[in-house]
Amino acid sequence: MRGLSGKTAIISGSSRGIGKAIALRLAREGVAVFITAEQVSDESQAVIPAMKAQGGGRIIHVASQHGIVANEGRALYGMTKAALAYLARAMAYELSPFNILVNAVSPGPIASEAYQQRAAADPEFARRRLSYIPLGRVGEPDEVAATVAFLASDEATFIQGHNLVVDGGYIIH
Repeated sequence: MRGLSGKTAIISGSSRGIGKAIALRLAREGVAVFITAEQVSDESQAVIPAMKAQGGGRIIHVASQHGIVANEGRALYGMTKAALAYLARAMAYELSPFNILVNAVSPGPIASEAYQQRAAADPEFARRRLSYIPLGRVGEPDEVAATVAFLASDEATFIQGHNLVVDGGYIIH
């Protein structure tokens, strides 16, 4: 992807699943990847002064389609993911004058280890999920990673404050 080589990324939750796929993809693109266990808002706030000093940067929050579509028993999780999408919009508004682009990515059903374990334990869950996805399959962690790489690249310089949903059409059903 154009414009990623030589950049730096701070990634939380990258020991498995989507976070790991993002870390590996960015590293393959030539990005120096640093892993952290800090809270998203703490990480974002920590890098802003350096981004301002260098004339810009990218912040990409990983939210979830559960922040858009309500599901039984997922109210608290959905609320926190909706808050991440809102945080991206609010930060984008505030940081635009500094050329800091802030967006969110909201994955839908992705074939992460956690999803695969739940689907194996509850085949009815897996069947219901698939019935809501117009593309007829769950996504792969690498598909989310490619979306993050795009938003971090020089090919996405006019995308600001957006929540890009990567869910095979789940939220349109």
